[in-house]
Amino acid sequence: MDIAAKNEVNFDAAASKYESQFKEALQIIGKEVGDRYKWICPQWGDTSNNNMKQFRMLDYACGAGFMTRTLLPHVSEVIGIDISQNMVAEYNKNIAALGFPADKMFAKKGNLLSDTPSEEFSRPEYFNFDLIIIGFALHHFEAPDLALKRLVKRLAAGGILVVLDFTEHTLKIEDGITASGFGPGLRHKFEEAGVGNGFDYLLPEKGVMHGKPPKEMRYFIARGERTKIDILKS
Repeated sequence: MDIAAKNEVNFDAAASKYESQFKEALQIIGKEVGDRYKWICPQWGDTSNNNMKQFRMLDYACGAGFMTRTLLPHVSEVIGIDISQNMVAEYNKNIAALGFPADKMFAKKGNLLSDTPSEEFSRPEYFNFDLIIIGFALHHFEAPDLALKRLVKRLAAGGILVVLDFTEHTLKIEDGITASGFGPGLRHKFEEAGVGNGFDYLLPEKGVMHGKPPKEMRYFIARGERTKIDILKS
């Protein structure tokens, strides 16, 4: 069974209890992300234009939709994609409970990192995103460098990539986990993928507690922007 298939099985099994199991950690992370919305996207802090253009986000490896819900005040359309059908069902249930229209915020089962992704994902609506966010999933991808390159091609010029994950040497490489975490050297991966412009790697002061017995696990938030030059090259 390959890495993607293992993750599909694991997260299908975990989906129904995932957010309740990690409730405290998600609250800490959500506050950190919510408080740093201007850092994530400087234009969100510009109140001079009340008629800001539509802002489209791809929540990749979206899980039950926690990242989407955290950034709801700043986005107009969101597509979530996850390899787990059960996670997709949880995402859509959670978004529907908030009263958002299904044509503006929804999740689909899929794998954009596959060598042969579903033909559905070649349609225009799956490109030209203003923001792509990957929340605590990069360490599950078989080839993180290639994953970033493939996802960045779905960003609009000037679009922003945001990655949250654990710091390097935090995780044990085992079933479904391909990296121990990522350090400031992630900059190189962003640059190689075409989102090195405006790169920043931020370490929140407070980590999250996880495991038995619980221990503090440090995480980071990284962001970078796709340049117009990269668009011309691709």
